[in-house]
Order: sequence, then structure tokens, then C-alpha cells
Amino acid sequence: MKKKYTFVILVVIMALFTNMTALAATTSKIKVIVDNKIVKYDASPYLKNGEVMIPVKQTAEALGGKVEWDKKSNTAWINLDMMHIELIVGKSEFYIHRDADFSGIPQTIKLNTPIKSIRGSVFVPGKKVFESMGMKITWDIKKKVLSITSENFTKAINYTELSKEDILNKKEVYSWYNKNYTKAGIHYIKQDGAIYVLVSAGSKPTGGYVIGINKISYETSSKAYVSAYLKAPSTDMMVIQMETFPHVLIKLEGQRKLRSVSGEIQQIITDPLPTKVPYEEITNDDIKDNCTLWNWYNKNNQKQGISYIRDNNYIYALIGAGERPTGGFSIILDDVFYSSYDTVTINARVTPPGDNVRVMMMITYPTTLIRIKSDTIKTVVGEVLDTKITWVTMDLSTVTKMELYSLDQVKLRDITGNEKDQIMQSFNDATIDQNSYIKMIAGNVLKVTTNNGYLITFTSYGSGTNVIANLEKDGVSKTFHLIAPTIAKILLQN
Repeated sequence: MKKKYTFVILVVIMALFTNMTALAATTSKIKVIVDNKIVKYDASPYLKNGEVMIPVKQTAEALGGKVEWDKKSNTAWINLDMMHIELIVGKSEFYIHRDADFSGIPQTIKLNTPIKSIRGSVFVPGKKVFESMGMKITWDIKKKVLSITSENFTKAINYTELSKEDILNKKEVYSWYNKNYTKAGIHYIKQDGAIYVLVSAGSKPTGGYVIGINKISYETSSKAYVSAYLKAPSTDMMVIQMETFPHVLIKLEGQRKLRSVSGEIQQIITDPLPTKVPYEEITNDDIKDNCTLWNWYNKNNQKQGISYIRDNNYIYALIGAGERPTGGFSIILDDVFYSSYDTVTINARVTPPGDNVRVMMMITYPTTLIRIKSDTIKTVVGEVLDTKITWVTMDLSTVTKMELYSLDQVKLRDITGNEKDQIMQSFNDATIDQNSYIKMIAGNVLKVTTNNGYLITFTSYGSGTNVIANLEKDGVSKTFHLIAPTIAKILLQN
């Protein structure tokens, strides 16, 4: 009897084992493949209401993104390229914040299945969420494989145009720049999570050449392609008769998957760029009822330089002179033009008050605010240059030493008396020359020390009217090309 029961039990166990094996075969695990690589998860994906629910963290990281968790708000954030995805657990919607959208209003995407948190992992409907981020999604129901493809080689890559001054505090980038800006071609360097790209036309016989970017796009998932242009000066254009090295410096951020950059610089025969940009000059009263614009204005109106923001169909640009010691300063816009199809360049000058103009004796922050109607402009760059050095003046109360040196740095004599007065007046009247100068030293060297910490060094390059002035204070120095005939002649005297 016992043998009979034993046999029956064995039969039942074998049947159960067979059924479990068959069940396991029909309920195989869901696989997620990102850019042809299987993603390994701490928690397994599952089906819910016909949708594949997948963990956020490992999926986003496989795409080159970063995930942050806000415990207070029960929110996961995916930071990927120029997008920031806000996923609130329990919600049947999520939000996409785009860096290029200056409205500040995120895009809301509705979900059929709410966002879940299971044993410390945040699950989302994979197809809906990642498709909304611009990925290509396919679901093989037979093999139970969800494929996510991030490559979109026709998609433009956003970039920021920089000036040489923007990289002064980045030693490696600055050194790389100085080694390559004279060499024709596309050069790049990776530094601090960003890629710096230098597009150079090499040596040109005169000034007047214009170089810019048409577009930057993906050539492969790990390689960017730069399409640039070079425009020669027209035959009737007045240009500097000296060797120049036209180039443009740009920065790519949030491109962790990029490994290299290549491209091409095409010579433009026609004359489409640069073209003048029509703009409207407005006042801060015109934007005070717009909270976004008003907050942006108050954040930037004391800076020297150019700030910009998009609001609907307009780009607003604020040109600031920074802090000035008195009233009476003004800003002149010399050029507002397209330096590429989506970049506007502004060249502006700060002019001081005239000698006989009565001004307010108080610190001021001169600005000019303009508005440009455009759907295509992404970036506004440029310079706000001084026509005079107004933050340092020379008189008997500020100058402590004035010394003349030879080119070999041998002190020749102290400057005193009437000659000292002439030099101080020449410096106070000097204007800044924005033209290039020959990089050579001729004549003597003049050093002036002030009681407010400045060391001002004047050198000559052989000109009878112009000198190079280097202003150094607290380890920071700035160099200016000045029109100062009296100082220029003294430096050339034997």
C-alpha cells in the first residue's frame, strides 16, 4: 500500500515540475536593450496594462544620463543632454524641462499607467517616457525585448560660442587654445565634462575674414560633425593689412557619449553672412509687467557684457557696461549681425561723459536693452568694449612711483616734474584702439605704481601715437592698446 502511495506522490511531483518548467518557459524575463547593449537591472521589468514598466536609474545611465532622487518630493530626475525629466511617484504624468526653452514652462506628458516605486526602484512605462524624450522604441512581444535607440544622427547639437576671455581661468583649455588657433582645421579638447571645439581657418594675409558655424550634428553616436563657413572680405572692404588667424571657439555640454569631433570649413562665395539683424531698442518699463523678463533684467543689469533670454517669439538682449564711477556713460551698438544661422553677435562700446559735461557723482550701471523678433536664434554673443580707461586715473594723489626702464629691464631714471604731469594727462586722455597691433617691443618701458594697488606698464611697438598698457592688480592683469601720443614719444626717445 505504501509503495502505491509513494508512486502516486512521485507522479504528482513530476507533473508539478513539468508544469513549472513549462510556465517558466512562457514567462521568461523581459529584456531591455539600449543602443544594442542589454541593460542589467537590480529589479526586473514587468508588464502592466499592456505596458512594459522599466526601472529608471539603470535605463537612463545606459543612455549616458544621470538620475537624482529627491526624497522629500518623492521625485526622480533624469538629466540627459539638454533635458531634465521630472518623474513624481504615483503621478500619471511626467514633465520635460528643456534648457533651450526659455519660457520656463515644462512639457507635460500624460501616462496610462502611473509611475511606481517598488523596493527602492522607480518604474515608468518605458515606451511612453523614453519615446517622448526623442528615442526610438520597439517592443518585440514574442521575444519580450524592449529596444531603445538613442542615435539620431540628423539631430543638431546645441553649442555655446565663447571668447578667449571665457577660458582665461581654465589653464589646460587656454594652453590648448594658444597652441591651435593659428592652425587650420577642427580641433577639440575634453575638459570638466565639456568638449571645447576650435574651428580655425589658419593664416590669412589680411583682416576682414569671417568664420562661423552652420550646424553641429551627430556623425555617429560618439562622433560630432561641424559644418563651418569662411567668408573672405569683399574687394571694396577696408581691412587691416597684416596676417590674421580667423577662428571661432565653441563649447559642447551634456554630450557624455561623444568621443571625437571632425568637420569641414567651406569657403563662401556668395555673401549671406554676416547680415545685419533688425532690432528694437526698448526700456525696462517695457518689460516690468513680465515677471520672467523682469527677474532676468534685475539679475543681469549690473554686469559688463551681454545677457540674453527668449520669451515667445522674441530674443531679448541686455548690453551692460558694468559698474561706472559717475553718471554720463553711454553704450553705442556698432554691429548686431548673424555670425551663424542661429547665433547673433553684438559689438558695443562704452563711451564716457565729455570733459565739460556735468554728471551725477555716484556709481551707475549703464545698460541698453534690445528686442529681436526671431524663432531661430539660439545664442547671442559679443563684446562690450571700453573706449577709455575710466576706472583708473593718474594724478599727484594716486601715483606713488613713475620709472623708466630699458628693454633689458635696467632702470634708467625716475620720471618727475613737468614730464610726469604730461604722462599722467596723456594717460587720462587716452582712448582704447580696438585695432590689432604688431607684437613687438621697441624703445623703453614705463612703469607706474599707484596707491590703490595698480602697476601700470607701458611698452612701445614702434608707433609714434600708440602704446600697449598692461594694468595689473592683485595678480589679475588686463592689456589695452591705447592711443597716447605723449607716452608713445617718450618711450621712443633715447
